[in-house]
Amino acid sequence: MWFVEEYLDDNDHLAAVGLPLEEPGVLTAPEAEFVGELRRLAASWTVPVTGSFVTRHDDENDIADALAVVVQIEGCAWGASLVDGTTLTCGELHNQLYYPLPGDSAAFTVAGQPADLARDAAQWLEALLRRPVVRLQWLHRGQVYRERCMFADTGRLQWTMYNNTLAPMRSLLRRFRDPDKPDRVVPVRN
Repeated sequence: MWFVEEYLDDNDHLAAVGLPLEEPGVLTAPEAEFVGELRRLAASWTVPVTGSFVTRHDDENDIADALAVVVQIEGCAWGASLVDGTTLTCGELHNQLYYPLPGDSAAFTVAGQPADLARDAAQWLEALLRRPVVRLQWLHRGQVYRERCMFADTGRLQWTMYNNTLAPMRSLLRRFRDPDKPDRVVPVRN
């Protein structure tokens, strides 16, 4: 099932800023409508299943009672943030606190009714989940020492890894740089 409710009972931060919920872990009526419609729409998706869940933002500088629906793609959090049941922001999310990252060029914000916002979120998330993801890998002595994970259609970087203990000695010297072309490209999604 898409968008399992997790961490909704961890609302200590809400009480700390004076925003009580009726009961910990309970969605408000607009949130429940939004999540229910999103799940209904997601049930018909024909994309590879990935981790997904519903949680609350954990950011004291943001509106503390915002709801986040999160999908994880290769270790990165993407999703939708619902504020007061009327404002939706879709984009890349902080990978631990789940608030929208500022300056995300893929993000958009829209206002409306919960069911309409769920349709907007579902359309955006399904399109995101259809995008191909690849890992570019550089090898030395049969082991990956450098890796980049990205959307294959746009080249947008998801994450990068460099292990200098596995890297060839020549790449550790500043006058030489890693080859631009990876040794292999591994399709991850689609």
